[in-house]
Amino acid sequence: MNFLPRNFEDLSENKNFTNSRNLKKGNASILDLYSVDILKNWNNITIPDFSDDNFRNSEIDLYLKITSLKNRPEQNNQNINTAKYKEYLTRLANVLVNAQGFTLDIGCDDPSNILKLMPNNCSYIGLDPNLNDYKYGVINGMAEFLPFKDRVFDTVMFNTSLDHILDYNLALSEADRVLKNKGVIIISTLVWLNKFELWRDRVHFHHFTPAHIESMLENFSVIQVDCYRYGNDTHRYGAFICALKS
Repeated sequence: MNFLPRNFEDLSENKNFTNSRNLKKGNASILDLYSVDILKNWNNITIPDFSDDNFRNSEIDLYLKITSLKNRPEQNNQNINTAKYKEYLTRLANVLVNAQGFTLDIGCDDPSNILKLMPNNCSYIGLDPNLNDYKYGVINGMAEFLPFKDRVFDTVMFNTSLDHILDYNLALSEADRVLKNKGVIIISTLVWLNKFELWRDRVHFHHFTPAHIESMLENFSVIQVDCYRYGNDTHRYGAFICALKS
């Protein structure tokens, strides 16, 4: 299943948009912190505190220390006033027409701009490990350890967050677990054609190639792809991908 360009010259600005679909919203309680192995001894069901004594000197403690090396908001977040960010929001709006029902935004940061773009038939919850005092529906947490029951979301999104996650395979597995059958997954990410060296990169854990991303979605049905040139870069491009869970 090849759906991404392999060469910079192959990029076009053509878009193929899919109309949104309406599905019934689920009203079940979604949080299930105690099913997540690393959180079974923690009592607060909305904001797990990984600095707690339960996690000190454990495998997760080491994992979090490694993750924190490239997980600082001040270096990861795009300035919202730049032309590049405004272009991102415009393109995101074009793919969010596919979002439906109860929606999880993994790596949401400040969700205020995203919420303005969500279809009216959606209800939203964001998840991020670096939350500030946002007034919207957000939960402090990590993509690799989603504190939710199985198959409770109609839509799961990784908006420029997947390549910042240390164990993206586990994150995708968790996203698949909490996503309903026939649910929608939306991924926006950079796609790399060359200059793959990670030691040069202060913010990303991964430089995904077209083949990487296509393999991630081999069990999904891709319904929309929007690829675009990323500034003046010729070694990478941006992509918005929407797919249905089989």
